Amino acid sequence: MKLKDLKIEASCILDQTEDSVIIFSSRQRQRLEREILGKEKAAIDNFL
Repeated sequence: MKLKDLKIEASCILDQTEDSVIIFSSRQRQRLEREILGKEKAAIDNFL
């Protein structure tokens, strides 16, 4: 399965008002991108 398929499948079973899935991806070594599916429960600006 590809990431796109997993996102679609996760969106179908998530309760958008309660659940969340956080996906971290890295295209460059120094930069990390974050995508949230569902509800963002707390800001995660600093990630070590």
